[in-house]
Amino acid sequence: MVREALKRQWKLKADFEMVADKDYFFFKFTLEEDRTTVLEAGPVFIEGRIFIIQPWNDMTEKDRSKINTIPIGLTYMMFQKNYGLDQVSAVCRA
Repeated sequence: MVREALKRQWKLKADFEMVADKDYFFFKFTLEEDRTTVLEAGPVFIEGRIFIIQPWNDMTEKDRSKINTIPIGLTYMMFQKNYGLDQVSAVCRA
């Protein structure tokens, strides 16, 4: 399910390999161009869950236990003009 959802969202030029463990999905791309496209696209939502995309490095395994927050994106324009930044911050914290 995850692989097919990503294929639909990413619309890559070539195929990719995917391996999953308990907490992570690992990808190997056939084309460097596809890898760059995915990294630049940022997080992906599948079935209401966020997939944070980042390149793997030697510190990835060590940093695993440090992940305790989820970044969110917010389009400011979706709020009415009478909302100030304090009110937007309150919404984000809620």
